[in-house]
Amino acid sequence: LWGANGLVGSAYDPIACWRERAADVRGFAIDCGHFIPEEKPDETINALRDFFLKRKQNKKREAGKIAIDSR
Repeated sequence: LWGANGLVGSAYDPIACWRERAADVRGFAIDCGHFIPEEKPDETINALRDFFLKRKQNKKREAGKIAIDSR
């Protein structure tokens, strides 16, 4: 997450930068400045919750595949 109106949102392409270092990169700008949680607390918590819930679901899915494949 980054603020669309902050330095990161105006000076960089965060997704492109992060893809140089990681295979699974997701993110988006929130319409605010630098202090995302203070400026847009609801949007911040919603984005973080969605990210961690999807991550948890993916881990469960992968664990199921491993269990099936190891039989």
